[in-house]
Amino acid sequence: MATRKQASTLVNNPEVARHSQTWFYARVSTSEASGKQSLDLQLDCARQLGIPKSHIVTERGSGTRADRPRQSELLANAQAGDTVYCYSVSRWSRNSRHLHETVEEMTSRNIIFKSATEPTISTDSATSRMLLGLLGILAAWEVETLRERTRDGLAAARARGRFGGRPPALDAKQRQAARDLRNTGMSVQKVARTLGVCRATALKAIREDSAQSKAANGVSVVVAVS
Repeated sequence: MATRKQASTLVNNPEVARHSQTWFYARVSTSEASGKQSLDLQLDCARQLGIPKSHIVTERGSGTRADRPRQSELLANAQAGDTVYCYSVSRWSRNSRHLHETVEEMTSRNIIFKSATEPTISTDSATSRMLLGLLGILAAWEVETLRERTRDGLAAARARGRFGGRPPALDAKQRQAARDLRNTGMSVQKVARTLGVCRATALKAIREDSAQSKAANGVSVVVAVS
């Protein structure tokens, strides 16, 4: 009696490994997005690499933005064995710390990261893995340098009598002018237009200067608003 041919284990096995896939991330800044040239250059690169359109992820936004939803979506969809390309590191990352964190995440998930125009940036070699370690050191240095600059800047500002925050919209003479104009019966709105500021700024100057002036004479004051 003929033995029935056994069904393919490849079809029935739920543990069959998926084929690895290749992704491409392209980004342009808000200013570059007004003209498509920069994005087109990156998309041409993706096509030359043979990456299907469905695996090309594009994003528009400043290079310094912390939130990159499309990039986060790409990282969520990529799986072990996949390769993620970018045109250049500057298109992928906003700083060395972000680069290190995202590349480290991909490496831990067995996802290869490559820069299409920078052959040394590729995590599938020992040299590139060494580069990843250097990126971590650079990221830590960058954060500490930023903190040091901030501390030094605040110390210098305090030495000049400033204590951080924005400079006032109106200087002392302008605030005095706002008070004088208000005392002539001019409306707060008109005072604001005269000084070229918003109504809230003019009102704040009037209230502060009036309060200081009256407080010096021990008189409480309520500024009428019109």
